Amino acid sequence: MGAPKRRVTVMAVAMLAALLSSSIPAVADHGWDSILRTQNTHYSGSQYQWACGSFPCLADNSYHSYYVSSAVPNYLSSRITATRVSSYNYTDVTMAEWGSPSGVDVVYAMDATLADLPVPAAGQYRCDDPVDSTRCNSAHVYFENGNAYRNRTNSDYLQKLACHETGHSVGLVHGVNSSYEGAGPNNGISTSNTTTWLECMISGPTDRKGLGSHQGGEINGVY
Repeated sequence: MGAPKRRVTVMAVAMLAALLSSSIPAVADHGWDSILRTQNTHYSGSQYQWACGSFPCLADNSYHSYYVSSAVPNYLSSRITATRVSSYNYTDVTMAEWGSPSGVDVVYAMDATLADLPVPAAGQYRCDDPVDSTRCNSAHVYFENGNAYRNRTNSDYLQKLACHETGHSVGLVHGVNSSYEGAGPNNGISTSNTTTWLECMISGPTDRKGLGSHQGGEINGVY
């Protein structure tokens, strides 16, 4: 089930870069919890509401095997490799590409229907085999065909997208599902989906294509 989560401590330089928007108090990113479970994912009062399968969830262990479907174009599959090499290889999660989808933790595939959702999505994580309410044994990461094709020459964006959806497969959440962990009235508040310390977990087009020190530290705190 993994080791208990520990809080991440970052250097003062990183703290200065983590000031939040004016809608919430400006606090350093080392106090933010952005990986399951947070105060703004699982709890509604005293009840657990977040179910692995319907939402991003933790992987069942630190060895993260994956398979890239032949339907994923080269301009996108290369960015999956790049996000593994440049970001996840620097964490305690071991990503390993397999030549077959059988038994892997994540299958990367395409899904044109993501464009037809009430809120069209460029990518989506789905757990296929939840272990429990928190962890997933096997999952899919889907990319929307049209969006990927339109951005086929924007390698930074596609790498950010691959990094983002892979982040969900190890439990990283959006800003609104994060929570500030500290004493005082700020405890439990969330941040926006566009807060810069989220790095590749930020929402929308951006050149933030890597995990960054905070998100990497959050992963290491669980795995």
